[in-house]
Amino acid sequence: MKKLFALLVAAMLVMAMSVTAFAATASIITDAAKETQAEVSNIMFNLPEGVAFENGDVVTVHIKGTADNTTVRIYLTDAVDVGRVTDVTMIDVVDGAFDVTVDVTLDTSGAFGGTAAPTVLILKGPDWQTPLSNITVEVVEITSDKITEAAEEAPVEEAPVEEETTEEAPVEEDTTEEAPVEEETEAPATGLAFAVVPAVVALAAVVVSKKR
Repeated sequence: MKKLFALLVAAMLVMAMSVTAFAATASIITDAAKETQAEVSNIMFNLPEGVAFENGDVVTVHIKGTADNTTVRIYLTDAVDVGRVTDVTMIDVVDGAFDVTVDVTLDTSGAFGGTAAPTVLILKGPDWQTPLSNITVEVVEITSDKITEAAEEAPVEEAPVEEETTEEAPVEEDTTEEAPVEEETEAPATGLAFAVVPAVVALAAVVVSKKR
């Protein structure tokens, strides 16, 4: 039963990882970002690790949330925001909410300042002077062919199969002691000897009497 259960668990893990690969979507929302922040200059979301983004790659961004700003901005850059590699996308906030899906193209030629692959998606206010106000991010999803390829190439770790370690019950040795066999001892034939002696004596007396 243990082996069967372990095999079922391994199969379920493989199926779950396969579904992730086909989805080709990396959700990078964090619990901290879901909390409403009264005033913040920007919010950064780390891009999926192990993805080799290159110049000309198209990345699809889906972002949803609420804010008091009338407009917010997003683009791909590095962790210190000095290597922007995409154009700035302006997102209108309607009735305090925004929910958009946009395609951005990576340009690592230096045209936007950056020459290396991006590591974060950054969300900012409408301009460099205006911070995000009462911002709450509900969804951030990144999709691209490179993410799909990385998901398909990722090794699938199989769950270890537990071996059955059924111990055999020890065989108890028979410790019953056999009763010692008493040896038969022949009784000395003393009775027969005593019976023969008188007969011999009597016979000798008869012989003596005849001679007389």
